[in-house]
Amino acid sequence: MAKSSVAIIISILCIALSGLAQCQEQPEFLVNGKVYCDTCRVQFPTKISQPIKGARVAVECRDRDNGTLTHNAIGMSDENGEYNLSIKGDFENEICEVVVMKSPLPDCAEVMEGLNRARISLTSNNGLLDTHRYANPLGFITSKPLAQCAQVLAELDLSPVD
Repeated sequence: MAKSSVAIIISILCIALSGLAQCQEQPEFLVNGKVYCDTCRVQFPTKISQPIKGARVAVECRDRDNGTLTHNAIGMSDENGEYNLSIKGDFENEICEVVVMKSPLPDCAEVMEGLNRARISLTSNNGLLDTHRYANPLGFITSKPLAQCAQVLAELDLSPVD
């Protein structure tokens, strides 16, 4: 009887330990990016674009099949317009994006359609060794371009936007 009890205990221990061997610590990703004010209304950063301090950004992950929100983390940009969000977990089966939510600048609060979100990969199963993720610049746009935009655009061999 004692031998069978020992065998059962050893079997249970082996099963429990094999389960621990399968456990993996969840990765932690650092998502970095920048929020700017498009002062020339050209929908890309120029040398006179302004970083936005205090812009609210979010990392949203959604189910690939039905679009249900599975993860949401909110942060703010610093005085350089930069944000750093720490995201714990692996989201291989979700679509994750950084989204600009709100600008604190009343004269630069219009969302730039198409440039208000940037897709990022938050999984360790994609060939990337580093856990830092860098999102494309996101921005808001002014209602009127600054006077010096014509000169800036001429330097880029672009025509001013009317």
